[in-house]
Amino acid sequence: MARDPEPGIVDLYHLDMDQPSRDDCDRLLDDLVADEVERANRFRHDLHRRRFILGRAALRGLLSDIAGCHPAQLPLKYSPAGKPFLAAGPSFNVSHSEQHLFIGLARDGALGVDIEVKKTMPDVLSLAATQCSQDERRVLMGLASAEQSAAFLRLWTRKEALLKAYGTGLCLPLQQLSMEMLSHRGNLFRASSLPGLDPSGWSVHDIALHPMLQAAVAWNRPAFSLFLTHGNPHLK
Repeated sequence: MARDPEPGIVDLYHLDMDQPSRDDCDRLLDDLVADEVERANRFRHDLHRRRFILGRAALRGLLSDIAGCHPAQLPLKYSPAGKPFLAAGPSFNVSHSEQHLFIGLARDGALGVDIEVKKTMPDVLSLAATQCSQDERRVLMGLASAEQSAAFLRLWTRKEALLKAYGTGLCLPLQQLSMEMLSHRGNLFRASSLPGLDPSGWSVHDIALHPMLQAAVAWNRPAFSLFLTHGNPHLK
């Protein structure tokens, strides 16, 4: 059972979509609406079908606990950019990478999350030329080559979480945002030249989930606390 988010707290859920059984997935189809079931059945590979079902059902299950309705009756709406939302709250955001699903819930406000399976990033300095601020590039160039890939991935997840919260995704110029490079604690958002994105009114945090995962959360609050749950409450 998901809890109702409290003021000043972001509730985070990390799920492994490959853990539930086939029976679980078949049962969770009842939590989806007709077009989601149709989308699930269009996947050619069973692994991708199951991950889609688990992801959609997990989100609907968590939100329906708070809304007090059946998951399939949850009144999800979609922005012009395709971002799902609830007119009466709570605020939420979803990210996935391979089998890992990451869901953030907050009572209100603009919320964004991102998760990435750690991997070696090729041509980091070339990517940094268009994705990083001058300060970030300067720090990256001062790192050993073996450290540059991990540092860039940290930046990427932080910026993606922030722009998902902002509502634009990655279509805005990332080099106009600057994140902390050498610390993993506190608010990691340092500077911005984008309208409405002032570090004094937003916070970006790294989330420690697993040594092989990089994750971040952003909220339009100057500070907040986190409550992390591993697993899907509806399958326990």
